[in-house]
Amino acid sequence: MKRWIAIIGAVLGVLVLAFVCVPFFVPMRRAAYERPPQTGVPSDSEAAAPEPSEQPVPEPKPAPPPPQPAPGAGSIQYSKTTSYDFEEDMVEGDLTRPDAQTSPAPSPKPIVINEITIVDDSIERYPNIEAPDSVALGQEIAVQVSLTTEQLAPETKILSGEQHDGKLKIHMAAGEEQWTVTVNLTAPGMEFTRGGNTSELKVTHDGDSTLAVFYLRPAATALGSEPRPDARIDTRILATLIHDGAFIARLARPLTIVASTSQAIVPAAESPRASQPPDTSVRVAAAAPGAAAAAKPEIRFDPDIGAPDLTIVENRVGSTLRLVFFSPRSAPVEADIADPDALHAWIDAHYAQMAIGARGFALQDNTQPGTPQHAADYLAGFGNELYGRIAPQAFKTLFWKLMDNSANHSPDNKRAKGTFEYIQVLSDDPAIPWELMRPSRADGSDRIDFLGLHFSVARWPLGTRGAARPPQSIALGQSAVIAPAYRGSQQLPSAGAELATLRQMPGFTQVAGDYASVRALAARPPQGIIHFAGHGAVIDQGGVPQFAILLEDSQMDPATWQSLQPAAAAAHPLFFFNACDVGESRRFLNDVDGWAPVLLSSGASGYIGALWPVNDAVAEAVAASFYRRLSSHIARFDANVAETLALARAEVYAQTGDATALAYVFYGDPELTVTTTPSPDAH
Repeated sequence: MKRWIAIIGAVLGVLVLAFVCVPFFVPMRRAAYERPPQTGVPSDSEAAAPEPSEQPVPEPKPAPPPPQPAPGAGSIQYSKTTSYDFEEDMVEGDLTRPDAQTSPAPSPKPIVINEITIVDDSIERYPNIEAPDSVALGQEIAVQVSLTTEQLAPETKILSGEQHDGKLKIHMAAGEEQWTVTVNLTAPGMEFTRGGNTSELKVTHDGDSTLAVFYLRPAATALGSEPRPDARIDTRILATLIHDGAFIARLARPLTIVASTSQAIVPAAESPRASQPPDTSVRVAAAAPGAAAAAKPEIRFDPDIGAPDLTIVENRVGSTLRLVFFSPRSAPVEADIADPDALHAWIDAHYAQMAIGARGFALQDNTQPGTPQHAADYLAGFGNELYGRIAPQAFKTLFWKLMDNSANHSPDNKRAKGTFEYIQVLSDDPAIPWELMRPSRADGSDRIDFLGLHFSVARWPLGTRGAARPPQSIALGQSAVIAPAYRGSQQLPSAGAELATLRQMPGFTQVAGDYASVRALAARPPQGIIHFAGHGAVIDQGGVPQFAILLEDSQMDPATWQSLQPAAAAAHPLFFFNACDVGESRRFLNDVDGWAPVLLSSGASGYIGALWPVNDAVAEAVAASFYRRLSSHIARFDANVAETLALARAEVYAQTGDATALAYVFYGDPELTVTTTPSPDAH
């Protein structure tokens, strides 16, 4: 019995000892098991004798597990899309290869990821306008527009739109899987037979889009009333792509209209797909393995910002100016203006009449109005003519439809929704000064005193150098001001007051007005605003327009400025050139020349300039009003550039009645905002 008692006592002693010791050793083992790895840490056997200088390693903070890598991925990528300021991220937890066995990992060591991959949400597709190369009188053809992963119609050219290696870049907002793209088709000399000139296609993140199909034939008079058997004429098929009222791209492909099928370059039946029944299904194609990511554009617009309330597209097609009007609340409508060269001459003649008392080179014409009141009356009459004679009926109908159905213009209309504030003009032939129109209803009632006083109007050049869509924000870090100190008759009495106003702007920096100083500024432009207060002019030399700003010892033209800018500019400033004529652009060599398109194509966020020579005192007043309002707004919140300019024009015009205030136009996005530069430690 005593022996059994001794055995039981020994067993109980062992159990008590285990109960006391095990809780003490387990946390020690768990702490060693969970210690995070460090760069350069010795092996387990070597770690027993750490160097005296080693510091204790803090416990890592818990973090959610990272997304699993795609099958076959050789590395782990962790992406963020809400911010571009990153610190080192630590991701903890088990990370296993997709093809690995399901056995647990030997130790849950945390993974530190030092390289962050920024995911570009844009997709790239080849644009295609599939059609025969030629069409005969009386012959119907099918035209198909699509966006595909492989190029189907190399004849298709991107006239305007953000592109990379011949593909369109489309920026979808976060969470968007599919876009419905409206396609507006036009072809001078052709008429639509079945359906209309507007259709839709759907594009997704993967694969090809659906087809937008149109049916056309040559107009009966395309080759004249009695065409010869060998008659032919070259035209273009133009396609405007729109998403939710926002412009995406303008495409074109050539087409030849001939008198008979015997002249056809490529018979319609031989067109790759035009003679086949249209396939409206979504064609899905897998992305090429290992395809390199496209380079991120220098300026990206925010896909979450809404489209302008009204967009106007101006395209020069031979001797015709083709206009397309659309909004988020209306389908596209279009119209043609014949002989745009005559239109340019008519408008330029009116600019010359309004150029009296200019800040700039004097005009040798004594027929201008002689008083500010006469100039104001003259400009009002010009605005009435612009709307009455030049504005197409399609524009007038859409404009008043938007007016009558917008809450800010028709408060008594209980069904009115939204506002009508922002107008974007996209052009490769900037013939029409929409800002100067004075719209009225068909019976002459409800006259609006200049669009530029009541709407935020913004232009954007659709030349071969221009970007697809303007940027929509700019951080104001510095305000660089060029104010040449002219002598003699070239002195500007109001330049001193203008400079005093600009000194109140954040980050004010005065740049000397000599060529060397301006050259240095062009080579290293600041992030913010570049303002010029001086003389400028457009001088025709042998039919070639020369645009220049006058410096103290020389002059500067757009081509010279552009040659001085770095290839990949880090800054995207807003330019305000307060001088005569530098706001004007003209069509030349199938592109748009002038200060605005050159600066914008080089990366500028926006440009403000005058359409005709401006009065010195009023020019200073407009600049003072603009910068006073801009400075006040950015001190509290973001400042809208187009809206600020419209308010400045209206204020100075109401105070002075001087038409000079209406000469200023803005190139950029109608929703471009200026904000202060974030602090260096902001994330």
